[in-house]
Amino acid sequence: AEISGLRGFKPIVFEKNAFVGGQLQLANKPPKKEKINWCFTDLYHAALKNGAEVRFNTEATLESIKALNPYAVIVATGGYAVTPPIEGVSQPHVCTITQILDGTVKLQDKRVAIIGSGMSGLETAEKLAEEGNRILVVEMMDQIGPGAHSQHLDDVLPRLKEYHTDFIARHKLVKITVDGIILEDTADGSRREEKIDHVVLSVGVRSNNKLAKELVLFFTRLYTIGDARKVGRIAQAVRDGFDTGWNLM
Repeated sequence: AEISGLRGFKPIVFEKNAFVGGQLQLANKPPKKEKINWCFTDLYHAALKNGAEVRFNTEATLESIKALNPYAVIVATGGYAVTPPIEGVSQPHVCTITQILDGTVKLQDKRVAIIGSGMSGLETAEKLAEEGNRILVVEMMDQIGPGAHSQHLDDVLPRLKEYHTDFIARHKLVKITVDGIILEDTADGSRREEKIDHVVLSVGVRSNNKLAKELVLFFTRLYTIGDARKVGRIAQAVRDGFDTGWNLM
């Protein structure tokens, strides 16, 4: 919106929430992540300065977009947390990191298993530990934090260890019981059970591109950006937006 407005277009932004930021409003919730607010606040004010209109509490639909007869449509609908088809996953003591970070689920004085040790999982683990929970982080790969930058791990892991966080690598979750989890060693297939009060899933994000698929038959200039196109990092999503606005013809 900022760059297309700068180039003379009149961007109209549909925002289903009462606030801007999308998934950055989740990323800013773990400890020491509040500076993420600077990112979306700066982009929002820059977009307004360049003439963007933001329609809050308004979810974009095929009908509402067609009514505008737009020159181009840019879809930035983000992604959503994956819930794997594991036995017991539908029980009330199971949730995703999204539900922890947006405040839907609040936990205190619980033994909590975080399934997945990417940065989102580790940062959510720190938030829950800070709130008085006892944390177990489970990772299917051989090492904790696969794919994470080493400097980020060097930052968060020492703090998690101060909270006496437990880590189990090279194990996958195969079943969730009423009071625990069953893990399977990915090397030898042996199984172990851990007593757990609550399970938090952090096993990845999937592109939310349903709207883009609806629009593709109706708009020639249709661009999907950010996690809606391909799940990635914040910097890549911002770059997607810049490139699309700059190259809009």
